[in-house]
Amino acid sequence: MKSVATAYWTVLIEGETGTGKELAARAIHSLGNRKDKPFIAVNCAGLTDSLLTSQLFGHARGAFTGAISAHKGFRENVRKVPSDIPAFTNRRR
Repeated sequence: MKSVATAYWTVLIEGETGTGKELAARAIHSLGNRKDKPFIAVNCAGLTDSLLTSQLFGHARGAFTGAISAHKGFRENVRKVPSDIPAFTNRRR
């Protein structure tokens, strides 16, 4: 966890319910250079497929009802996104 925490990376943590994903995320955050910044936990299972996709990959203004402004997603904030990320959005439940 220390090597991940000290790098400027976005980390995707996957696992079954009750395996400690949020605990691992909090540990990585507390060991990292951004430990003084806010930690925000998101329950991806609570999001619809379209909303999760929008949050991860972004959307343009007017792309759907309620999209009043453009949103930069996960993909635009990292250099390289693993090729299995789109499959992840379908496997999350």
